[in-house]
Amino acid sequence: MQCQTPTGAPLPPQAKADYRVQAFPNPFNPATEIRLSLPAAGPISLRVVDIAGRLQRVLVDGTRYPAGESRLSWDGRDGSGRQLPSGRYFLVLEAGGQRLAGSAVLLK
Repeated sequence: MQCQTPTGAPLPPQAKADYRVQAFPNPFNPATEIRLSLPAAGPISLRVVDIAGRLQRVLVDGTRYPAGESRLSWDGRDGSGRQLPSGRYFLVLEAGGQRLAGSAVLLK
């Protein structure tokens, strides 16, 4: 077993340039907090897609977000306000010419 002591040194440039999208808690019921990490400010889109690839909800569409960490909540509902069934959903983030996905599991 090895332990490392934090040094307080800055992260390397490539680590700062990462985009991230995560949900917590995960699995969730009834809501989850979505944490975004952006290396630069700019417009983003964030969509909820089911396992079959169907769009269930648009959470953010072109809103400008600052660099750094941002948080928003998703209540497990689709774009019409209906509660979605239990299952895995993908959180698709598009920002800065990048596209990536995290996932969240809704359990009832």
